Amino acid sequence: MLGGGQWQELGESPKLTVRLRVECYMKRRLILFALLSVAIAATGFAAAIDGAWTSQIKTKGKKGEKTTSLSFDLKSDGTALTGTVSGGRKKQGSTMVEGGKFENGAFSFKTVDKTRKGDVKLLWRGTVEGTELKGTRTREGAKRGMEFTAKRR
Repeated sequence: MLGGGQWQELGESPKLTVRLRVECYMKRRLILFALLSVAIAATGFAAAIDGAWTSQIKTKGKKGEKTTSLSFDLKSDGTALTGTVSGGRKKQGSTMVEGGKFENGAFSFKTVDKTRKGDVKLLWRGTVEGTELKGTRTREGAKRGMEFTAKRR
């Protein structure tokens, strides 16, 4: 540390030194704030899909159009997505989410329904948009899917 008379010998004023210290402190605070913001944003995407969701899907069958209720219970861990989908065809109970991924607000997973005629594989893809899941449910091998919108329970 320099004493009072030594400032003139170095050619620096006490005001300049204090200003440099304040600028350094402020830069460190700004960097810390930026890093914290990035960390919070990253966890915000992951947490955005976690929880219970409900959806109503209109389906067409032999007896005409009907509305089917679906419930999703989803949990993300990094980019992995797990959970269950309940409801659907004949209220068969819940089906496990398989091969689930969730990155940057987009999700994808597969479910397998066991039926008398064999397994029915459904592919689910979509995005989280605020308080809604918007996506498409497609039967494996089909060209078109069925759109759905789910809301938080």
